[in-house]
Amino acid sequence: MKASLIDIGGTSIKYAWGDGEKLYDFGEIPTPKQDIQALMNSLYSILDMLHTAEDKQCIGISATGLVDPQKGMVRNRTNTMPGYDNYPIRDLIAAKYGLPVCMHNDSNCAALGEAKYGAGRNLKDFICLTFGTGVGAGIFLNGDIYEGSRFFAGEVGHMVTHAGGRDCRCGNKGCYERYASVTALIDSVEDKISERLNGREIFSRLQNGDKKIYFLIDEWIDEIVIGIYTLVRIFDFRDIVLGGGIMQEQYLIDRIQDKLSYCLSSYSIVDCFKDTKVHKAQLGNKAGLYGAMAYCVFKLTHL
Repeated sequence: MKASLIDIGGTSIKYAWGDGEKLYDFGEIPTPKQDIQALMNSLYSILDMLHTAEDKQCIGISATGLVDPQKGMVRNRTNTMPGYDNYPIRDLIAAKYGLPVCMHNDSNCAALGEAKYGAGRNLKDFICLTFGTGVGAGIFLNGDIYEGSRFFAGEVGHMVTHAGGRDCRCGNKGCYERYASVTALIDSVEDKISERLNGREIFSRLQNGDKKIYFLIDEWIDEIVIGIYTLVRIFDFRDIVLGGGIMQEQYLIDRIQDKLSYCLSSYSIVDCFKDTKVHKAQLGNKAGLYGAMAYCVFKLTHL
């Protein structure tokens, strides 16, 4: 199987083609924000280029937002870009290229990618949490993605961890991602030291022995662990995969593991969670593309 693959993110569009095992001709362009037609024109240009390389049997799309995979469109009520919501992206691409198009949301694709090609290869059940501007998740149960009855399972960034807390873009207050996202860490650092640093700069300060940064990161890790602890208690996950660029910091993985293990051993009625393990995601910024490829393989073999 050969598939053209696209990962539509809020900042960039990544693309490649895959043969069911590996990715080829990887590239990346900025995501056009002006309107939906500009986005579609970019997608068409990418697909035209990918289709000149090899004959393809499928197109796989990973997309930011609440994706309905049955209808092939994003169902957000947001201002991501004018016209993005409820636009028939999948159907228009399928009609133009005469190929089956498999489309799912980016967090589920990341989990699918890790399940087939990355940190979750030998795991039957796990949750893949991705930390960035917000917090997303893909839930992998009994060897498959759990989509929920409306296909919107995994929106853990909007579970409330602080009732009546910070305002969230979703309209609620106290959502997990307002405390546990990379954006939340950056905001916290700016509030305390009056400097707007990115994630890489924050961890550079940590490595240079900045005590104030150390304590701010540790408070942020506590917020991350609150959410993971809750999810483990609900789903009984033994394995947690953590993704997003910042989670490539081994210090974070180790510290989250230590704090999570302490919480699970100290605040559990039964002593059955001590083997809960935190894994670093392995696919980096290509997780969405690998997941789109895995989704194509699954769909084509279950037609």
